[in-house]
Amino acid sequence: MMQPRVDAELGYRLHLLGLAGGSLEVQPGYLRTEEKLRKQVPRGLVGWLTVDEALAASDVPASDRAWFDKRWAMGEGTEATTLAASIAALGWDVSIDAALVVSPALRALPCLAPTTRTVAVGAGTLPTLAALGGVALDLEARYPAALAADTKRFAAWMWAGSLVTPRLASDALDRLLIDATQYLLPPQHRQDELEHHVLVLARAKLLDQPPGEIERTIHGLGRRRADRLHRAWTRGFFVPRGSSDPPTG
Repeated sequence: MMQPRVDAELGYRLHLLGLAGGSLEVQPGYLRTEEKLRKQVPRGLVGWLTVDEALAASDVPASDRAWFDKRWAMGEGTEATTLAASIAALGWDVSIDAALVVSPALRALPCLAPTTRTVAVGAGTLPTLAALGGVALDLEARYPAALAADTKRFAAWMWAGSLVTPRLASDALDRLLIDATQYLLPPQHRQDELEHHVLVLARAKLLDQPPGEIERTIHGLGRRRADRLHRAWTRGFFVPRGSSDPPTG
């Protein structure tokens, strides 16, 4: 399973990323909360745009460390341990070579930081999705660089689902399917996003699926049907054509 990594240094880096703003991985309300907690919030301390950049950076300013240490001591430092225990309690028969860091600066959907082999999550992230993020960590980089980042990220999550499906007990798989359907699939009013991702992958000849199955999958996943997600994972719908799956245990 994922190895817990309760590390104040990593938490501080994500705090600075949250203050910087401009990152799609940051919780929009984090900076607003900071502005309510203190009179002056330092800005422009870092130029990082992603969690991966923040965790891998070699030059980290210390000018806001005292404030962060106060927040960390007031409870943020225990969140990673709690979530790690919840992940272990899932009982997945899957080996995940990844560290875990929790930060309230991040959104609930896990952020993948392959440079430091870390899954970074926000407060309240579901244990199932944190664990699935550990499986997806290396998959995004195996898609062609020309693909849009959001399509690669979505496809990596779906590929990870195919990898873990045969290794999970039925109740664990049911829980993961429910959570993934709710949080990884676009809501129904944004079905066009799902269709876009699938069609981009199809045009790039990455889907080893007949046209009818592609159409059925778009229709089913667009309506957020857990049974269609299960079928896609079982069939390896999102596993790129000709790929060699990495081990999961």
